[in-house]
Amino acid sequence: MNNPSLRLALLCIFLLALIILPFVLYGEYLEAVVADALATAEGPLIAALLVVGSLAVDVLLPLPSSVISAAATVWLGPWVGGMAVWLGMTTGHAVGYFLGWRLGTPADPEQITLQLVEPFLNKGHQLYVNDVSV
Repeated sequence: MNNPSLRLALLCIFLLALIILPFVLYGEYLEAVVADALATAEGPLIAALLVVGSLAVDVLLPLPSSVISAAATVWLGPWVGGMAVWLGMTTGHAVGYFLGWRLGTPADPEQITLQLVEPFLNKGHQLYVNDVSV
């Protein structure tokens, strides 16, 4: 497996599967649970807190954030729902950033970039040189 193109393709397939597979397996169930929780909330404050909380943990759980966001703006209105979605997504991104910062391994971005991109740059340069010299 010395082919960098194959490694990059396999990495992309793995990451896409990691993101998509939970939605395929649990998507309908989670959508129903979230919709039911928002519909039976005791008031707008509880519904807004449910929205903020579910969007904040979306980085850890495969929750359908687009469905939650759309439902929040429908049930809570564009202003309150929009603010709840904004607060929840901002909190979720902060949680993800914090987890990556604290739990991630240190990496040299320049080295990673060179390892992944250099083969493609060389191939592009060869194609360009061959095209221009003809």
